[in-house]
Amino acid sequence: MSKRQVVSRDDYELYSIKMPFLLRKKQRESFIARQLEKMHPRFSTACSVDSKIGLSKKGLTASVAVMDTVTLAKYKSKTSSRLFLEGNKKRTVFSMHNSFLYSFTVCFALTLLFFLSYFVFNSVKKKPAVIVPQIEHYESEPLEKDFSLFAFSSVLEKIKVNSGIVSSLCVEQNKMSLEVRNCFPEQILSSDVGIEPSVSELVYRQDEPMFSLSWKRTYFTEPKPLENASVLSQQLRNSLKEKSFIPQSELINAVGMTLYVDEKDFSLCMNSLSEFCLENKLDFKMLSCKKENSQVNLSFELVHSETELTIHSLVAANSHLFVPQKKNEIPSLYVSPQRNFIGSVLQKDGHLVQFYLDEDGKIKGVYK
Repeated sequence: MSKRQVVSRDDYELYSIKMPFLLRKKQRESFIARQLEKMHPRFSTACSVDSKIGLSKKGLTASVAVMDTVTLAKYKSKTSSRLFLEGNKKRTVFSMHNSFLYSFTVCFALTLLFFLSYFVFNSVKKKPAVIVPQIEHYESEPLEKDFSLFAFSSVLEKIKVNSGIVSSLCVEQNKMSLEVRNCFPEQILSSDVGIEPSVSELVYRQDEPMFSLSWKRTYFTEPKPLENASVLSQQLRNSLKEKSFIPQSELINAVGMTLYVDEKDFSLCMNSLSEFCLENKLDFKMLSCKKENSQVNLSFELVHSETELTIHSLVAANSHLFVPQKKNEIPSLYVSPQRNFIGSVLQKDGHLVQFYLDEDGKIKGVYK
């Protein structure tokens, strides 16, 4: 057995890079290379890179080890197995057998699955039918759904940074779409967003750019039906009425409604919905927000959800993007054309005195 080789702390650098949700291997490698050019001094083709990618609450993260190629060759000449890092001996790098082991493991697993399926099928055929009690199994949330929600979060962040405005939002079971104004597509769809959406042509309305984008929202399994839909509907109705939000219509045998919300109350309404969803482990199966004059047409349906990252929390946290705050305008003071304004003095009691030169050339003071 060859001796375990440990790479000295002086011979490697270890970086943690937040990754976009890019599914192609070449895209991931290209993104890591661009980041290392910024982070690693003297990064070039003379460097060897080993990366391991994992999903955590913070998103997709790559643990990247960088070594000089010549130095790596010296370590490799001493062993035919994997290398360990000093200070982090659980982390192995530059394994020569990773690809072989991965392929072997996959082939072995498929072969084993085939034989197990064969024996199970034959045993079922030979045995008499047996009534088995029905047991409910709930699969964990699919990773692809997390991809679409992380992408949605990144898009909203880009819109905020570039002072954009969301004119409308539509969330369907398998699709998400936004209409954005006051910014440009290239400002939103940078490489770290991690999606390749369908983008409309850029149009201008009153000299303001506007475009729409949409992308796929994938589910492997249908959301579980709500057994207590009628109870939840009543609780939601009462919760919204307490804050003076009156629904225009409600769904039957489901939790959902349509209502019109004044612009100034949109954030309050979305935060109320988010609190209700959080308490009852719900999220939007369908959501439509569209501005109509001084109101927002809000329509939605809620379903059960166990994910930590939710649509209701993202929309509530970014509700200011849907209804931007108007700047307070300072009204201009009216000055009579018959008077020549000289100046004004703010007195201790808070009154403002404006001084004018009248037609006779005398100074007059007027309290405001």
